[in-house]
Amino acid sequence: MRTEHEDDESVQALQDLLTSDEVRDYIEENWTDGEVLPTF
Repeated sequence: MRTEHEDDESVQALQDLLTSDEVRDYIEENWTDGEVLPTF
């Protein structure tokens, strides 16, 4: 994240969504070959 966006609430909300357990589960369920891995 860029330094100038650290305090932006919309950017923080997007980061929270993209690093959620739901997204981790989706990645693991849809890319079972290991081509995409959650790294958060």
